[in-house]
Amino acid sequence: MERFIKFIFQLIIYGAVIGLLISCQNRPFYRESKFLMGTTAEVICQDKDAIRMAFSEIERLEKLFNRFDSNSEISKLNREGETEVSRETLDLIKRSLEFSKLTEGAFDITIGPLADLWKERIKSDPFSLPLDSEIRERIEFVSPDYIIVDEENSYIQLAKKGVSLDLGAVAKGYVIDCVIKKLRSAGIGDCLVRIGGSIYCLGKKNNRKWRTGIQHPRDPNEFVDYIELEDKAVDTSGDYEQFFIYESRRYHHIISPKTGYPVDNQIVSVTVISPEATIADFLSTAIFVLGREKGKELAERFKDTEVIIFTEKDI
Repeated sequence: MERFIKFIFQLIIYGAVIGLLISCQNRPFYRESKFLMGTTAEVICQDKDAIRMAFSEIERLEKLFNRFDSNSEISKLNREGETEVSRETLDLIKRSLEFSKLTEGAFDITIGPLADLWKERIKSDPFSLPLDSEIRERIEFVSPDYIIVDEENSYIQLAKKGVSLDLGAVAKGYVIDCVIKKLRSAGIGDCLVRIGGSIYCLGKKNNRKWRTGIQHPRDPNEFVDYIELEDKAVDTSGDYEQFFIYESRRYHHIISPKTGYPVDNQIVSVTVISPEATIADFLSTAIFVLGREKGKELAERFKDTEVIIFTEKDI
């Protein structure tokens, strides 16, 4: 009799667990989006509180990293040349300097003066490209050696007046990693977080891996490939995100710190799949700048990382 009661009890528990799993699978996924970090941020999850938590974290970190916000830490650093920073800003700058070393300067967050020059000239009336002399002048302010880090006091100093940091090539991935860490701590197992071209797929969607497409570099209505992800990040950098055509030549937003000009090496799109969104974000830009061969060599230094590269010939 005692064994029978124990058996019945186990069946009840088993049934309850199965019922709970089925109930979780049948719950709808909610999708919300906002304009943050200069692009569209999107969160897909079954838990609306988790969505609110995710956006709250993105907004908090945007206030630290947004160089166009006069009150942000990065803006203050660029303006005053030195400042005490938060743990997150210190960590992101330190990692960015490590990435610069790995790429021998092909990735460089002091790209700000060059990025600003191209934006200024593009908006000029009448329209004109930057002069070679202007680029040579701005490139003098581009070097990771100008960033001095006092880790003990969480203090950053820029060694040369006119140096300007731009975290745009890595901040989105870093922010996503912070969001995912917070969601995991809250017990959230299934969620997709996207900021622009940076995505992290946490867990699964309806017991299946998340499925996302790689945009065709020349047709925004088509995808060149589809990938399925679980607990991984994907990031794509392309010459189609921000660009203009001048005298039959395409000028895009990915600028080489070495030349001061938009990269021109036949690559049109780089997609990186990695366990960490920060790594995927950094690599997609670094590989675009380095080129196919050197880029792939760099990616091999990171565990469980895949790279998909499209060139003009591929499309």
